[in-house]
Amino acid sequence: MSSQEILLAILVFGLVATRLWEEGRWRSGRITDRTSALLVVARLPILALGFCVITGRDAGTCLVLLAASLALAALLYPVAVSRLRRVKRDVARFQAGARREAAARAAADAERAAAEASVFTPPEGS
Repeated sequence: MSSQEILLAILVFGLVATRLWEEGRWRSGRITDRTSALLVVARLPILALGFCVITGRDAGTCLVLLAASLALAALLYPVAVSRLRRVKRDVARFQAGARREAAARAAADAERAAAEASVFTPPEGS
C-alpha cells in the first residue's frame, strides 16, 4: 500500500467516523436537521479537495473538481434536509406507537391481575 492510499483511507475513515458522532448529536437534538444536512453534503467537497491534495493534482483540476462537488452539494442539500426530517418524524411516530402499546399492555395486565385477585378461592380443608 502506498502512502497516498493510506492517506485516502484515513480521509474516508475520518469522514465516516465524524458522521457517526454527528448522527448521535442530531438524534439527541443537539444539532438541527438543517445543520446536520449541511454537514452531510459538506463531506463531498471535503473528499474532493482531500483527494486532490493527497494525489498531487494540479490547481486547475482541483478547482474544477471542487466547483463540481460544491454544485452537487448545493443540489443535494434540500434532499438531505427533507430526508432527515422524514426520518425524525418516522422515529417519533414509532416511539409514540410503542409508548401507547406499552401503556395498553400495562392496563390489560393490571385488569387481569385485579380479576384474578377478585376470584373467590375457598379456604383449604373445607
